[in-house]
Amino acid sequence: AGLNTELKNKALQTIADALVANKEYIVSQNEEDLKKAKILVEKGEITQSIYDRLKLSDAKFNDMIAGVLDVKKLQDPVNQTLLATKLDEGLELYKVSCPIGVIGVIFEARPDVVVQISSLAIKSFSSIAKFL
Repeated sequence: AGLNTELKNKALQTIADALVANKEYIVSQNEEDLKKAKILVEKGEITQSIYDRLKLSDAKFNDMIAGVLDVKKLQDPVNQTLLATKLDEGLELYKVSCPIGVIGVIFEARPDVVVQISSLAIKSFSSIAKFL
């Protein structure tokens, strides 16, 4: 669990920067998704509320970027001593936070969720280098 906070924060900044740099493309792809979803609403295959959640508004897009940067500001949760107890002379017990193992997520029609989950996972992992 030796990955340093600086590298995690660099990865988070890279994500935020990539979102800003690719906003036009991301929004255009969301518009394509909305066109296809509208047809599904008309056919009764999805609900209007699902369609509405799929919309990536400017506010939601800006919130996505802000969320990544907010996670970047958080203290690194890995390797934090949560509790230390002296049990006996020369014998101490420590409760230390450790990296997340496996993450499983199920969601529908919320394009911003991928960024939120990824940001939290990056901050909580110890081996992000595999993803860079």
